[in-house]
Amino acid sequence: MTAGRDGHAVEAWLAALPGADALLFWPPPAQLYTPGDLYDGLRLGEPETSRHCWDARVYRWTLGPNGKPRSLDDVETVATRLHDAAMDRLVRDYVDAAHHVTIGFMGGHDVARTEAAYEQVARTAREMRRRGFKIVTGGGPGLMEAANFGAMLAPHTDEDLDASLQLLRTAPDFGISESQTDAWIHTAAQVRDTLLGRWNAPPLPGGDSLGLPTWYYGAEPPNLFASVSGKYFMNSLREDGLVSIANGGLVFAKGAAGTVQEVFQNAGYNYYRGAGVEATPMVFLGRDFWNPGPDADAGAPRDPKRKPVYPLVAKLAADADLPFAPAVMLTDDPEAIVEFLSIQNESQLRARQADIRLAQVNSLPSPRSP
Repeated sequence: MTAGRDGHAVEAWLAALPGADALLFWPPPAQLYTPGDLYDGLRLGEPETSRHCWDARVYRWTLGPNGKPRSLDDVETVATRLHDAAMDRLVRDYVDAAHHVTIGFMGGHDVARTEAAYEQVARTAREMRRRGFKIVTGGGPGLMEAANFGAMLAPHTDEDLDASLQLLRTAPDFGISESQTDAWIHTAAQVRDTLLGRWNAPPLPGGDSLGLPTWYYGAEPPNLFASVSGKYFMNSLREDGLVSIANGGLVFAKGAAGTVQEVFQNAGYNYYRGAGVEATPMVFLGRDFWNPGPDADAGAPRDPKRKPVYPLVAKLAADADLPFAPAVMLTDDPEAIVEFLSIQNESQLRARQADIRLAQVNSLPSPRSP
């Protein structure tokens, strides 16, 4: 939005929005949230303090007496929309698609830190970050946390990675009880404190990554390893952002309905892309999970939640007016993923859906005091 008479009028209107100054998240932020922002109030050695941090209080604000999302009044509706518009602008600036390539990692929120997939994703994201790619996830627990964790460990040693994983595994998931969630958060804070000197310190150079969580799923706490987070009230904006800002490709690890939704959202972008737009690479980590064979062939225990998604994506890739089969990969090998995505992004002269989407995000004035 341009400056001038109309722009100043909008800024004045925003600053005078009645009742907005009483909201926890007002005015719209001037920068992406850090772990210290989201978990403001957390104290090491007191895991239960996570229940009263800033992020948890905002989440409770969104709920009604029945524990479900409540209806917002007019001022609250406008304020949340402006907050999310500010997030879009800040995410665009962080990704900086004209100068950086971003890889998105998608996967289940309920995958425990003790599962093999967690370490696979962490090591893959770590190597991608070491090669200069930016990393973005949904910012939550499970495999989203794994990718942000791997990115943060990019400047650290293998010994640091192993020791950190060992500590994280003492609190495998955020669970269903407050004490489990407290422990899940607190162990992550301990890892950060050990590696960075303070739990809320910024990462070492080259260890940054982006998370895009949402208060709509606020029962899933944001992970502490995304160095910055664009947190949204509107989950639809967040879901679009997850898929449509990763201009370098997407890695789909094991997940449920949310991950499957993201698979076909990106498949749709690839299927209907126009001339001159390259397909966004799609990598499926887990052959048997995404392309399960007959149960009779099973030699080892198989994941009961595996999903036959890959064959349909492969069919769409072959049938599209602009086929995109060369941009689709199914593998069990994290090293192969790194090489595939590196090769897919060798060209500096390419445009993908994410490049187009990010170029369309307009700056909005922020009602902040001088």
